[in-house]
Amino acid sequence: MTSKNLENDSLVSVIIINFNGGDYILDCVDSVTKTTNSNFEVILIDNNSTDNSSNLCRDKFDQIRLFQSDKNLGMAARNIGLDNAKGKFIVFLDADTVVEPNWLSVLLDSHKKHGSGLYQGKLLKKDDPTVIESCGDMANVFGTGFARGRGNKDTGKFETFQKITFPVGACTFGPSEVFKEIGHVDE
Repeated sequence: MTSKNLENDSLVSVIIINFNGGDYILDCVDSVTKTTNSNFEVILIDNNSTDNSSNLCRDKFDQIRLFQSDKNLGMAARNIGLDNAKGKFIVFLDADTVVEPNWLSVLLDSHKKHGSGLYQGKLLKKDDPTVIESCGDMANVFGTGFARGRGNKDTGKFETFQKITFPVGACTFGPSEVFKEIGHVDE
């Protein structure tokens, strides 16, 4: 990760919320720092943790920007990240998400090819990474949501782009202008 040319059109702000994340948050941030695309910033929001995990991240990864909330805001803590993000693109990650080195390139390429909107990477189960957790959430004809691909073995079936109803918050990517249009996360 570099801070070169933070005004670059492809800067991605990676926003991670932590609440007592323990080793999960360390694994998450470590995987993000190994991203092959070097034009990103990491914004870590601590949701009033009591386990010192955010401070451990700050000490281990000097390139992160750490913001500490004096209360647990839940998902609304993402607003702190949105308000401080410098990137043309935003990614929300959950503290227990671990990414592959090329993840940002895949998301940026999808945006370049398919246009504005929100995107999600394929999420695999943490306890069995051969099984899909979600490839985006969909809604059936009755409006009930379901996770596309959930429970299926990861055989490559879900490698191609497909429109989804909404992305899962564990890995949501999009242009910052889309997030500004949507507005802050409800508290």
